[in-house]
Amino acid sequence: MGYNAFVLCNCYKEGKTSNPPYKEFVKTSDEGLYLDLENLYQKDKNEYFKRNDAFDKWMENACPHEDMKIVDERLANISGMSAFWSILEKLGGESKFPVLFNNLPTSNCGSLSINYSQTFLQELLVLEQEKKKEEKLFLSVKETREVKQSVNINKRKVFIWQGYEQLYGIDKEGFFISKKGFDNKSTKVVFRSKDFRQVYLGNDQYQFVDNFTKKKFIGTSKIHSDGKVKPKKVFSFIVEKKGVTIKQEYAYIIAPLKKLMSASIETGNPVMWS
Repeated sequence: MGYNAFVLCNCYKEGKTSNPPYKEFVKTSDEGLYLDLENLYQKDKNEYFKRNDAFDKWMENACPHEDMKIVDERLANISGMSAFWSILEKLGGESKFPVLFNNLPTSNCGSLSINYSQTFLQELLVLEQEKKKEEKLFLSVKETREVKQSVNINKRKVFIWQGYEQLYGIDKEGFFISKKGFDNKSTKVVFRSKDFRQVYLGNDQYQFVDNFTKKKFIGTSKIHSDGKVKPKKVFSFIVEKKGVTIKQEYAYIIAPLKKLMSASIETGNPVMWS
């Protein structure tokens, strides 16, 4: 599950679109334009779908905004949204960010009234200026420093689940691989390292090697690939502790939320969670 949101443009309201098919049946809602053809469905299903198909095709290019959305943004997946909730709570929660705290989406539906857009934006700007840093652990590709996963230093985060007996994760001791016990419930750490490499052996097998102790373990899942037709066989990784600002760490959700609020203020339309 992921969280998305959009704000509609005003092109149709302002007469800036071409004429829609079946204009006499066009209705508007917070979610956009639609054809009110409920009675037709019972009488002639084929005609009902024919009209809706024609209307949908018109919507795609009726104005410069795809599907008449002036802004359409991806916010976060479940874990990303959960992390954002956690940092809000840590920094004061509802007492400091009342609109943010009470109006962030909790599902893929609903909306944020235009009455809250300005205050929502102001609270985001305050959040961005927060000086307090979070200590986090980062698992990165050593050569490029591409971050594969990060976790708060006080929490354990499993970031790859390989359904057949093995579990991959990072914690304050570094990267680890755990193996399921015979009872299928308990796990035992079979590999741990803060500086290691992944070597492709073929047949969906990957050997993980600590760069200092040379300890090895064969896993059944990779944590990185360069995506090429003939990818490299060896990648090196490092686990590092760093202090990060709120603005840096949560840009993935703060930036799109700011765009949405600005668009809502500009158009006078609500933000639709989707």
